[in-house]
Amino acid sequence: MVPHAGQRPSIADALTVAAATAARHRVGRGDVLPVPRPQTLLTLFLAGTVLAISPIGQQLDLMFHLRPVRASDEPLYTVLAEVLDRVASQLVAGVALGVVALWLACRRRTLVPLLVAGLAECLFLLTGVFKVVLAKNATRVGEPLWWDMGFLEHGEYSMAFPSGHATESVLLVGALVVLLRTQLPGWTPRADRHALATWAALVAQTSLVSWLLGRHWVSDLAAGIVFGAFCLALLVRVVESGYLHAADEAVRRAAVTGLRRARRALLGALPPTPGP
Repeated sequence: MVPHAGQRPSIADALTVAAATAARHRVGRGDVLPVPRPQTLLTLFLAGTVLAISPIGQQLDLMFHLRPVRASDEPLYTVLAEVLDRVASQLVAGVALGVVALWLACRRRTLVPLLVAGLAECLFLLTGVFKVVLAKNATRVGEPLWWDMGFLEHGEYSMAFPSGHATESVLLVGALVVLLRTQLPGWTPRADRHALATWAALVAQTSLVSWLLGRHWVSDLAAGIVFGAFCLALLVRVVESGYLHAADEAVRRAAVTGLRRARRALLGALPPTPGP
């Protein structure tokens, strides 16, 4: 039902308009980015978490733990810590995602890229929830103990699972790929192959560097990759649904309505023009 002129739309009317807008922009599964189902990835993450908590998982962590590269191991440490570790860091990936989203939003005159970037950042915050709840010690603390609750003594090194480095390399860089695939005109299959290959290389590099520097156990990195893929799959489903376009149009309508009301209020506050 479309409200008449001058009639304030109800919540049901707004939902009807949003559903119609989303239906116009809805795309098929896999068109945005071919990722597994979120349910599958969440099940894999939970199963991996149970395995990592078990004695078998702790033994595997210790088995694959190598002597970390230290500051005395020059020039390898400088290359790993000062160059490669910063390439796909949360700061670099977050800034790159925000800049590209802003550029695409201005170019396409739509809020959808900004909504995609904002949703990706919000999903990344879920990593911190699991880190605090599980409270697993990092390699610098000692053995891979869980629920050690050494926040005051060890700080971030008592919250290692899942790896934030691995999660953001999958989620934030993946969200950047989603933006390029869906919002950049003239995106070619060749550019798509190069983007996907670069993304995979960044994920592998981030996890390998964190492992060599001794910042995470192997299970932390594996769980971070799977959890990042789960969050990315949720993001892709939202983009496929078309509701980000509905939100974009709703914000535009609200802005236009607000400007009109402000204009009427301003004109009503002005003193009347005296006659001749």
